[in-house]
Amino acid sequence: MAANKKPVLIFPGDIDSTDPAKNPPDYTYRLLAEGDSWFSYGSWRLRNLPLQLRFTTDTMIVTLAEPGDTIVRMADICRNPALEMQLDKRFGYNWHAILLSGGGNDIIDNAGKIIPPSSKAQPSRADPADYCDLDALRRVLATIAKGYAAIVDLRDRAGISPCVGKPIVIHTYDLCAPRDSPARFAFLTLGPWLYPAMIAAKIPQARWNDVADVVMNALADKLLALPNKLPNVHVVDTRGLLTRSTNTAKGISNDWENEIHPTADGYRKIAKPISQRLASLLP
Repeated sequence: MAANKKPVLIFPGDIDSTDPAKNPPDYTYRLLAEGDSWFSYGSWRLRNLPLQLRFTTDTMIVTLAEPGDTIVRMADICRNPALEMQLDKRFGYNWHAILLSGGGNDIIDNAGKIIPPSSKAQPSRADPADYCDLDALRRVLATIAKGYAAIVDLRDRAGISPCVGKPIVIHTYDLCAPRDSPARFAFLTLGPWLYPAMIAAKIPQARWNDVADVVMNALADKLLALPNKLPNVHVVDTRGLLTRSTNTAKGISNDWENEIHPTADGYRKIAKPISQRLASLLP
């Protein structure tokens, strides 16, 4: 059977496993999604990654994701009671799988430390990593790995969690182009994110993509190493699926809507291998 069924995205406030009036219809698969703007950005009904996933049968995805969220905050029970509740058998479901999107905001929130500012224009260096504070990068990556480990611990709480050992699926981030292209909402502008760090570091524009790749590839490597340390964690490497934007475009450019968010078509390209991985993991 072809995997062509769209999932139904549901906000957590619209469900309650203890209340029949708020318990959704009997879906074949029930998935929990927690993450950043790739799981929630813009109009969540139109532009996000979970909505582009495809299944062979009826699937419900309850999304807790919020734009700007970091994996550190997601993993902190004190700051994320919604995730704790959904991973508690008293309130949540026996989820068939958990989808996580995190680490990108941890990186961009620390972009000014990872790519330190410079008082004068820098030359074009042969190794783009020379523009970075690699110790700062390693520290951020370590906190990201700890955040994912904490979520696995939350999933595996014996006697509390309804889904001990269920699959957790994570994605890497495709390689973007630093540019002066923020996300614009009706009354709100967010970003850009990497572009200010490049400007403050006075890095030649011709090296911006290379420097960004050092950082994002390091994040991908850290995520791809998680399955070796954490049980039933799966990481889908989605790098190289999108056509990178130009460094001068202000709006939509190739597969990118702005500096760090793909277009709907871009999300569709990324969702395909994730859907395939989920098909191999779901019963």
